[in-house]
Amino acid sequence: MCDWAPSTLMLLALLGLAGGEPGPTVPRSVRFSSLNLKHVVSWDPALVVPRLAGSALTPRYSVQVLGEGWEVWRDIPGCASTPRTECDVSDPLVDPELAYHARVALDPPPTALLPGAPSPQAPSGTQWAYSAEFMPSRDTLLSAVSLSALGGNASVELLVTEPLTPLRDASGDLVPLSGALPDLIYLFIYWRDGSSAEEALTVAGDKRTVLLEGLEAGTSYCVHAQAWVDAWSRWGTTSGVVCATTLGDSDEEVEPTTAAAVREARTEAPRHTECGDARWEARADTGMGWVYGLVAGAALLGFGTGLSLSLCLVKCIRRPNSVHPFSIPGPSDTPTSPTRLTGPERII
Repeated sequence: MCDWAPSTLMLLALLGLAGGEPGPTVPRSVRFSSLNLKHVVSWDPALVVPRLAGSALTPRYSVQVLGEGWEVWRDIPGCASTPRTECDVSDPLVDPELAYHARVALDPPPTALLPGAPSPQAPSGTQWAYSAEFMPSRDTLLSAVSLSALGGNASVELLVTEPLTPLRDASGDLVPLSGALPDLIYLFIYWRDGSSAEEALTVAGDKRTVLLEGLEAGTSYCVHAQAWVDAWSRWGTTSGVVCATTLGDSDEEVEPTTAAAVREARTEAPRHTECGDARWEARADTGMGWVYGLVAGAALLGFGTGLSLSLCLVKCIRRPNSVHPFSIPGPSDTPTSPTRLTGPERII
């Protein structure tokens, strides 16, 4: 027996060859919509709702789905005798490679509203309205990731927030898109603000941070991302554009440093020594400075105290070239030359 015997009857019904044109009590425009593997069937209300004379009953509908290879239509939990005009059918549609159909019927009214009330003519059979074919791998929309950017030394760090699917993991948490689609990757396109030259970087879908390296200092860069599902040969929605400025002056070359390291360095307290703030080491001068320290110390504070202070000054100025441990390299430093990123074939 053909797997699609029920769909053949559906087609005949739609063509008016099995039971004539759909009547006014049949729901209209049954359709699928799907976003990130959340599948919803919706429909327009029937034009005429059978009801008891003088009653004001809310029309109720029932929904069923049929998958490729299934032998019978399946009821949808929570969508039997529902007053709504839409129904979430994600649970039974677990295989994104299968084709599915949905059908919706208006429930018949109760036989009596009150004891002794007249009952309407019972319908001879349920009248269904059918959807077109729906295949998740072809028809579901993949929404865009959310990006935020932070400039670092010759780099921009991106924080990636993925859209969620209706699927749940063992802990009951919603599964992100890459968790439901293991072969999903993200393509990042970035460029110097104001320039038409673009570079590309492909990243595995489960990455939550992405580092763009080898950039120019003191320069604004912009980026957007788009999902690609190789098994489906389909693109997702392109994200919004975010921009960030790398640290340093645009005419200086700096060693690449992650944005996280820059944040950490900025929050560290200045280093202190027994001679005071570390800036003394960087700013102490050579030459006769130690002599002035000895003379001034002895004159103002007495020999003992002045000598102690003078020895401290001498100790400090012996290291005139020491640098604050958290200073950002300047033009006089010799940084390692950064390596430019390769093209879209690089996956990290």
